[in-house]
Amino acid sequence: MTAVFQIEHLSKAFHGHMALDDVSLSLEKGQTCALVGQNGAGKSTLINIVSGLYAPDGGEIRVDGRTLGALSPKDAAHLGIRVVHQELSVAPNLSVAETLAVGESNFHGRLHGRAFHDRVREEFRTKLGVSIEPSRLLRELSTAEVKLVQIAKALFNGRVRVLVLDEPTAPLSSDETRLLFHAIDTLKQGGTAIIYVSHYLDEVLGHSDRIVVLRNGRCVSSLENTAKVRSDQLAELMVGRTLTQLYPDRSFTQRSASPRLMVENLSDRRQPKHVSFTVHRGEILGISGIVGAGKEHLIDLIVGLSRPDTGKVEVDGHPIRRGSVRAAIAAGIAFIPRDRRSSGLIQDASLELNLSLPRIAQLSTWNVVRKSRVSRFVQDVIQQLHIVPNDPDHPMRLLSGGNQQKAVIGRWIGSGASVLVLEDPTFGVDVGAKADIYKLIVELARNGVAILISSSDFAELAGLCDRVLVLRRSSIAAELSHDQITEQSLLAMASGSSQSPTTGQGGEV
Repeated sequence: MTAVFQIEHLSKAFHGHMALDDVSLSLEKGQTCALVGQNGAGKSTLINIVSGLYAPDGGEIRVDGRTLGALSPKDAAHLGIRVVHQELSVAPNLSVAETLAVGESNFHGRLHGRAFHDRVREEFRTKLGVSIEPSRLLRELSTAEVKLVQIAKALFNGRVRVLVLDEPTAPLSSDETRLLFHAIDTLKQGGTAIIYVSHYLDEVLGHSDRIVVLRNGRCVSSLENTAKVRSDQLAELMVGRTLTQLYPDRSFTQRSASPRLMVENLSDRRQPKHVSFTVHRGEILGISGIVGAGKEHLIDLIVGLSRPDTGKVEVDGHPIRRGSVRAAIAAGIAFIPRDRRSSGLIQDASLELNLSLPRIAQLSTWNVVRKSRVSRFVQDVIQQLHIVPNDPDHPMRLLSGGNQQKAVIGRWIGSGASVLVLEDPTFGVDVGAKADIYKLIVELARNGVAILISSSDFAELAGLCDRVLVLRRSSIAAELSHDQITEQSLLAMASGSSQSPTTGQGGEV
């Protein structure tokens, strides 16, 4: 068959670092090509070239056999190349209907009229199999619903020749994921070619016609017969070495006499409802639940981003002023937010500044920052976490998602924080970077830090945690410990399809 889309010998460098080096791939109509690799392997750079955001330094792009120069975003859209990016970059005060219409030239008439809203509902129903009210504002939607709106926008107007999906299932539930793959199958039957980027290797193996593996900016493998490939083989191709174990070995922690973090009767008008628990020195406690269970808002209350109506948070027996981020930090709580780009980093600053910022006081003498101390600390973190590129002056915005996440966590090393709160710590992170992050989390726990992890990844919670609290409808529905913690048990408890081993509200669970 004739290729509908090709890139040949593509190259791109940033600040002397080769992000893409002689990369080629082709797509036929109705074919899914999975693009996999560690963070920093070149996937994001390739996507940005395909969508017209970056111009390549070398190589060619061909659409339907026609050779093109560098694409602009307008060129890419006109040619039917659409990208659904990993990050949930939306205007929260726009409605669903307005979001779908922004930037599209073929919309005429009233955006708030009945006919247009009927059309929006029909598009969601037929292409994604979901029902989302067109008049709802984006800030009122769940993370999963926002992701579905992003995907719908790519499909809504005009013919889509090539659809690039960058980590589309990361925020979705299992049911929503099935709906997405149903939509992908429908598009393939209509002749749309799919470039699918994901760190969920089982999804890649189950839904791809071909897999292209990038490592250090180069194409190291192109796999045609995906049915015979195992996930561990694919992971080893990605990282270039044998991965013997993803999760570090650790014995389950014996509780100390007193808790390090105590949450008591925490509630507000919406969610959560009268939540109480403790985390002890050196313990890793997980917070689990399906989308909408209340995990995100619970974390916001604990770290001071929101003010609870009732309840209190204590660190080492000392109450923290409610609704105060400053008070939480002063008490020893370090927070790794779910949205690293907008909430966890200074994108236009250097890697060095981002790593050292929380420790400026410790790296100073008489309020004067000691450059030599900063340099030693930054180099130690870069080497320990294998941050690539290893240039302290590299702009943070040009690092891959996984290396940005390593920086967000790594800057708290040796900071003196007694409690580390993490939300989806490996969201959008490759398997090699996950192993580095898990190793760091366990090392911090061994040093006496109390770890609280809110995660949508049940396998992650099962591999790391001493205990897991399962939220359902904004309340703690179960506590699982040690061998009780499995992917299957967490899914069953979170969805309400199984009775929990321990349940309760109020007091320690």
